[in-house]
Amino acid sequence: MLLRRQTLSQQVKKHFALFRNPFVDDVQGPEDMFVSPDIRYVWETAP
Repeated sequence: MLLRRQTLSQQVKKHFALFRNPFVDDVQGPEDMFVSPDIRYVWETAP
């Protein structure tokens, strides 16, 4: 069973700071990933 492709509204894209639909062409690079403040903190404080 295949699921239908889901679309994201402009409001959702703006909320998560997405510039394109991440469900199309999957993840192409780091800019396609959602980075929460907690993840950013861990990245910046890791040795």
